[in-house]
Amino acid sequence: MTDRTNLSERSGPKLFRPPAIDDYVQRAHLESILEDGQKYPIIVVCAPAGYGKSTQISHWVDKMDVPCAWMSLDGSHNELGAFLRDLEAGVKDRSPSAAEYLQKILRSSEPPSPNYVADAISSRMDEAGDEFILVLDDYQNITDADTHLFVESFLTHLPDSVRVAIVSRRTPPIALSRLRSRNLVLDLRLQDLMFDRVATHALVEVTTGVSCDDEMLDKLERLTEGWPTGLRMLLLASAGQKDMRKHLLQFEGRIWQIQEYLIEEVLRQLPPNAAKYVATTAILDRFSAELCESLIASITEDEALSGNQLVELIRDKGLFCVPLDERGEWFRYHHVFQELLLHQLHSQFDKAEIQQLHIRAAKWFDNGGDPEEAIHHYLESGNPELAAEVILRHKNSLIVNSRWRRLDRAMNMLPTEILENSIQLLALQSWTSMRLGRLTHMFEVAQQVEELIDGEGRSSSLNDATLGQISALRAPLRYHMGDGQAALAAAEAALELLPPSYIFERSEATMMRGVSLQFLGDAAAGRQVLFEALEHPDSDKVIFRSRVMTGLCYLSWPNGDLQQLLQFAKTLLDLGQSEHDEHLIVHACWFGGASLYQTNDLDAAAEFVDRITQSKWWPHHRSYVYCILIMAQIHAVRGKHEKARKLCELLINQSVEARSTYYLPEVHALQADLACKRGDRVAANQWAMEFDPGPVTAVYGFTVPVLTAAKILLHAQIDGAHEKAEAILDECQSFCETSNNTRFLIETLALQAIRYNNIGDKDTANHVLGRAVTLAEPGRFIRVFVDLGSSIVPILNRLDLKDQQLRYAGAILAAFQGDSDQHQSDEGLGDSGIDTAGLLEALSKRESEVLELLAKRLTNKEIGECLFIAPDTVKRHAHNIFEKLNVSDRRAARAKAIGLGLVSD
Repeated sequence: MTDRTNLSERSGPKLFRPPAIDDYVQRAHLESILEDGQKYPIIVVCAPAGYGKSTQISHWVDKMDVPCAWMSLDGSHNELGAFLRDLEAGVKDRSPSAAEYLQKILRSSEPPSPNYVADAISSRMDEAGDEFILVLDDYQNITDADTHLFVESFLTHLPDSVRVAIVSRRTPPIALSRLRSRNLVLDLRLQDLMFDRVATHALVEVTTGVSCDDEMLDKLERLTEGWPTGLRMLLLASAGQKDMRKHLLQFEGRIWQIQEYLIEEVLRQLPPNAAKYVATTAILDRFSAELCESLIASITEDEALSGNQLVELIRDKGLFCVPLDERGEWFRYHHVFQELLLHQLHSQFDKAEIQQLHIRAAKWFDNGGDPEEAIHHYLESGNPELAAEVILRHKNSLIVNSRWRRLDRAMNMLPTEILENSIQLLALQSWTSMRLGRLTHMFEVAQQVEELIDGEGRSSSLNDATLGQISALRAPLRYHMGDGQAALAAAEAALELLPPSYIFERSEATMMRGVSLQFLGDAAAGRQVLFEALEHPDSDKVIFRSRVMTGLCYLSWPNGDLQQLLQFAKTLLDLGQSEHDEHLIVHACWFGGASLYQTNDLDAAAEFVDRITQSKWWPHHRSYVYCILIMAQIHAVRGKHEKARKLCELLINQSVEARSTYYLPEVHALQADLACKRGDRVAANQWAMEFDPGPVTAVYGFTVPVLTAAKILLHAQIDGAHEKAEAILDECQSFCETSNNTRFLIETLALQAIRYNNIGDKDTANHVLGRAVTLAEPGRFIRVFVDLGSSIVPILNRLDLKDQQLRYAGAILAAFQGDSDQHQSDEGLGDSGIDTAGLLEALSKRESEVLELLAKRLTNKEIGECLFIAPDTVKRHAHNIFEKLNVSDRRAARAKAIGLGLVSD
């Protein structure tokens, strides 16, 4: 029996090169063209069905004696991910590096642009160096624009050691003109593949043994017009005639006009009833013995013919079938023969019977784990509702194995009206959009779910599992909208209603329960929820454990717990590396990079995110964007503005190519910020004035564009700029306080301090910044203040702080000097505006010596003895030091000096 496990995951049948046929006719002119074409890296064979395109290329590959990957393309390849899955299987033995990269792409929910993938694969295959042939057979089945773009880009950057043959009924819709102009493409067309008299003579003698004179050749040429398959069919149909030569000479009409007659003659030679069974297989794009038996059972109770016998009969009678695997279990018909069989099918069976055949095939594929084929046959049977049920049956296994793109492809096969009227399918589509990075679409579909329930009052008729799914979906939607209480309620309802088998939804609800508690001001309870979840039996499943760990990171970031965030990020990174899960790795890198950046450990932060930025693409678009933004900020701090600019351009280009523009506002905000750092305030001001802040929603990313706009507007000398900044900051402060978002409340308060200082209200500026410092000190935030620029320094210097906070303020001020040093030592493009390490005036050499001894808690007399100066002189130096440090006593001077790095602790 045929192995029915994960049929659609096995690439073997679609990678098997068709064997040379027994009656293959050597055609000297064709072989000469191909022999002379050794210099051409690209071969395009284009002709209608039945002209031996695949046969000729298969024979050529045999003669070349070079490793080959043969991809038999069909409708299932009309999605770049499916195409790349078979390509990965085809190249893994020849180029492990390319295969490994493709596996990474296939595990991703958000692949990069087709151009980028093609370039990356091409460079990796080039490294392998060995000769290799890639055949793309039946390319006419490809209609997907991304796949065409990938192939076009791959051919443009084709490695020297690789040759590609494209076999198609129609001219491939890819740009080959430039490659043709460089003499890199060999084209074989209809006129090259038509049988001439020599080939016709050879085939007649090989297949029938009949002597073929000029009269007979003239007749056959008129009948078939050089069509190889037509000639074979004619010979097969005439095989039962006593006098074949006489029969052929008397044959009238043209081969194109008498196909139905020919196939009737071919099928008439089969045993009784066998023709009817063969006709049933016409609905299948590929068939096996077990699948054929399932169809036979739908039309007869007669067990005289089994599936194995039917397949053997099809093969033995030469019914134009092509093997699809080396074990000889899977086959497909020649396209022309399948089309003719379909005509026979419709003449022998009524509509209801054909629908039943499709239903039998759908059930077989459904049970065998091939949802796409099952959906196709249910749709052909006129049962879209049954097709929808297939998705709901297979969704859990697809989700657990992160097959989000397959799930998305399957749902896109359904009619729109089926999707839009199914709460479960819409909920699933929303989850899928979230995992594929289409957040705008996720929220739109989630809103459709809400409207469908509310509009028809259907909630009372739904079972617990469906209600649980909807609640799990509501939680992130409510959280994003800033309703923490509703998000928590939805998460808790989901956990109560969802059965244990709904691992993904339960993991999402658990994560949302934890982060919602933090949103409501109880971060400790949120952490406890997530810690307890790690002890749950489900935690041994990676999908559950990873979401819980991600939840701990998302909880720590807005809560301002940078040290905890770094710890959780490292744990998540270890999990991602152990599971070879790029989603987890890129999540961990952005969380870890954000923590280290904010504590001003720029080298460690760069090391954390550099593994992501070096690849120029990672699977989770949101986290990838944040990693790039962090690296760009680091470049900007170091004065490497050109590198920062290029990273921004990279993100914009990739987002546009991937049609995923949700995060472009954050990239544009960084570009405006970089413009400020370069001194281009005109461009920055223009962006900030045109920026539409929109309603404030939950903020959990690396930056918030509205705060960047406010920062720029506070310094803009433009009518309405300060008023717009004020409105932004007041709304942000209110939201951050309500949502307990310490991370962005700190930044908002610091900007408020600058705002009040600008209008001369120094007392309010001091108060507001003092509050920001108090909130920031436990997490040791540095960059949140330094990135606001030098206008924060005088306010920070004025604060009346004590002990640890004073030392912390000194560390912030010291970071300004560090930025200034880096700008001077790198490209010299920036200007921090800070001449000293947060001092009102630089210390003299003697004052520095006094400060060093003062920090050791020596008295004025002891300091004088060490420096050979009078105590009164020491006192005068100390007074100057206090003024320059903006402190009032020795203890404060010591604390601030330690923070500034002027003295050691």
